Amino acid sequence: MPTKIERILVPVDFSSCSEAALAYAAGLARKVGARVDVLHAWEAPAIPADLPLPVEEFQTGARREAERLLDDLVARHRAADEPVRAHLAAGSAVPTILGQLAIGEHDLIVIGTHGRRGLVRAVLGSVAEEVLRRAPCPVLCVREMARP
Repeated sequence: MPTKIERILVPVDFSSCSEAALAYAAGLARKVGARVDVLHAWEAPAIPADLPLPVEEFQTGARREAERLLDDLVARHRAADEPVRAHLAAGSAVPTILGQLAIGEHDLIVIGTHGRRGLVRAVLGSVAEEVLRRAPCPVLCVREMARP
């Protein structure tokens, strides 16, 4: 028996492939009457050695920028009358995404993948792959389509 999709979680890192995943999830949500929760896992950036301002001020500014990017991304979809909500959570990507699943009762994750291979993938790892392996619900990986 098919599972009804009511809540979709879309982790974003503001890359074009995560925006493609959000667009796909929003279209799917319209068709099945689901809600989309857009999640950005925010980590404090590395502190430059020659930082000209207090560390706390630097980190607050970085967090505000992440909030602004997330709000702008979600606003574009709300303007298209899509049922999306923004969530900013502190922490590294995989544990934050899996933690959101534990409390959010999501039926599906739609996540962008860069499609990296070889040494680049080995060095950078793959958030999408780790989520795919560990998520308690179905995961749909979306790769950005090449532009002509």
